[in-house]
Amino acid sequence: MNDWLLNLLLSGAFIGGFIWIVKKFVIEKIKHYFDLRLENLKPLTAEETLKRQNYLNSKRDVFFDAISIVSRHLEAVPWSGPDIPKDRYIRDVRPDEYEVNTCLAKLSLYSDDPKIPDEFLNCFGNATAVSLGHFVNRLRMDLGYGELTSNPEDYKYFIKREPTQK
Repeated sequence: MNDWLLNLLLSGAFIGGFIWIVKKFVIEKIKHYFDLRLENLKPLTAEETLKRQNYLNSKRDVFFDAISIVSRHLEAVPWSGPDIPKDRYIRDVRPDEYEVNTCLAKLSLYSDDPKIPDEFLNCFGNATAVSLGHFVNRLRMDLGYGELTSNPEDYKYFIKREPTQK
């Protein structure tokens, strides 16, 4: 009778310990997983929505500044080639070192794509309309709008001619 009672107590202890372990670790882990999933499905509060909108607006503004700086650089760089008119109007409006580095820091803060700051700097090396096209395409994708509607290799760049003297 004692052996039967001892076996019953030991079996009960083992089953109880097993149930406690399953409840403590497995069920808690599953509950935590689904709690996180539910948290992501909850609607955003007005404060959270405003915070996201402000972030996206700041990100967009930094991207516009970057495009402006690259365009100013391209406007001031002398180009040559069969498609470049001989009377191309060049204004020396190059961005200074401060503007480029400030914009680079902002791009590093706001862009989710780590290649965007590198693409920005590449636009100042061997600058072409194609490098600007690739840069704009990467910015557009980072904003969540998808790729450019045209091929970045065929990116159009307006070239102004010298004003004619009358």
